[in-house]
Amino acid sequence: MHFSPRNRHILIEVLENDKKEEETPAILLPEDYKPSEKEYVLARVIDWAPDCNGQFWEDDTIIVRQSMVEKVEVGKDTLDFILENHVLGVATEGEDAFDGLDIN
Repeated sequence: MHFSPRNRHILIEVLENDKKEEETPAILLPEDYKPSEKEYVLARVIDWAPDCNGQFWEDDTIIVRQSMVEKVEVGKDTLDFILENHVLGVATEGEDAFDGLDIN
């Protein structure tokens, strides 16, 4: 399926950080407890709305606030979007530009 964003939204793929294997906690926690996630994440630009003002290119790596990423389920797919003004930065060299960078 091809999806074309509108209204200044950017279709992204959130790049997974190396997550530690989940361990059984040594203390008893509520069943609905979720450990805090990183505040900022790296994402790959897939497509963007024609009314975006930024200079985005396919496969650019951007930094976004994780809580601002909108997840939308369409059929069996889950699409991730970010509003243009929530992009903190972009690197046109690709994701290698951030190798070893801890953004939190």
